[in-house]
Amino acid sequence: MRVCASLATWLMLGTIACVEPPYFAGSEAVMAQLRQHESEYVAVAKRVAAKPDAFLFVMRGSNSFGWNNADIEQVAGGFKVATYTADVGTRVVHDLDSAARLVGATGDEIASWSEMAGRLHIYSVRHLGQRVEICLQGSDKREYGLQYALTRSAYEEMQQMAAPGHAKGPSEVTQLFGPWFYFERAS
Repeated sequence: MRVCASLATWLMLGTIACVEPPYFAGSEAVMAQLRQHESEYVAVAKRVAAKPDAFLFVMRGSNSFGWNNADIEQVAGGFKVATYTADVGTRVVHDLDSAARLVGATGDEIASWSEMAGRLHIYSVRHLGQRVEICLQGSDKREYGLQYALTRSAYEEMQQMAAPGHAKGPSEVTQLFGPWFYFERAS
């Protein structure tokens, strides 16, 4: 169900702004999804952990991706690649393989991440040193999802963040089970 802006907002802006709610409603729904597909989420976490620190994949749409410091989007005539480094800038190339090469990946690799993200309702995955963060569908509006502790020290740090009475910062953290934690960031 979409939540649409009020008539007053529509009159001010001249458009109706609709916001998709998160795909999963709260930590209980996320835990149910995790339990049902745990082996697949563990495989995702291990796949991300094998990447360099700060690795990032974002699934913005069926033909729109973020890859580390770059965006790839299908446009008329091919794929637009925009990088946030000085070496490429913005270019349009004829196919996904060419676009992927510009960002240090292969077309098959991006297609594989895209398929996995779609199947598991993942918006983005990120390697954060000793943790892997998996933002779920709907996180483009408000980030929420899973964090997987890769090491004992990351696990202990996450447990402290989830402890009752811990000063809540920009993220609310709840331990689900084992190395899995649910997080939700304030808007």
